[in-house]
Amino acid sequence: MNWLWWTILSKRPQTEVIPPEYSTGEVGAVTSATVVIVFNEEINSGTSDYVTGVTIQVNAVSATISSGTLQAGNTTVRYVIATAADANDTVTWQYSDAVGDIADLAGNQLADVSAQTVTNNIGRHFWFDRKEDSGHLIHLFP
Repeated sequence: MNWLWWTILSKRPQTEVIPPEYSTGEVGAVTSATVVIVFNEEINSGTSDYVTGVTIQVNAVSATISSGTLQAGNTTVRYVIATAADANDTVTWQYSDAVGDIADLAGNQLADVSAQTVTNNIGRHFWFDRKEDSGHLIHLFP
């Protein structure tokens, strides 16, 4: 009888119960107004809203989030903030699961994420998206 019961239970499909987690964040690789957040697994939102529950701060002041867009591969969200950050700014990203709707593909809700400092790469590329960046070329080739 025990063998039969074990056989039946072992054939049941296993449900994935581990929620997604914040992995890393970065600002400046796309533009100085785009904060890129990466999660450890594919995510989804039942309402396609990746902004609700998210707080982005620049130098401890809340930034207005214009949009949050899930990227191909479903592990990355790009957030556009209304005012671009600067190379010397500290940018943080945090999430409240009581308000937000971000979950993995199995429906496990992303838990609260305390303020995470994202890597600031502004000014480390030759994007020339700001007049301050364009001046660097003159210094390289006088």
